[in-house]
Amino acid sequence: VWELFWGHWYGCPIVFALPEGHKDPCYLIQLIELEKISILHFVPSMFALFLKALEEKQKLQSAHLLPSLR
Repeated sequence: VWELFWGHWYGCPIVFALPEGHKDPCYLIQLIELEKISILHFVPSMFALFLKALEEKQKLQSAHLLPSLR
């Protein structure tokens, strides 16, 4: 759970997904864009789903998605 404290140690805001929102990669992409999130923490299975959704969305758009991510 160190991830929950890390941002506060360095003065960063922490953004939480809505309940059950962490299971929806499309919602997460929208949240990251809206909040300009730069650092994420995923479990491996959800990360794979997130990357798949991101690739599909990027095919529909010519611009680079999520420029805030490092």
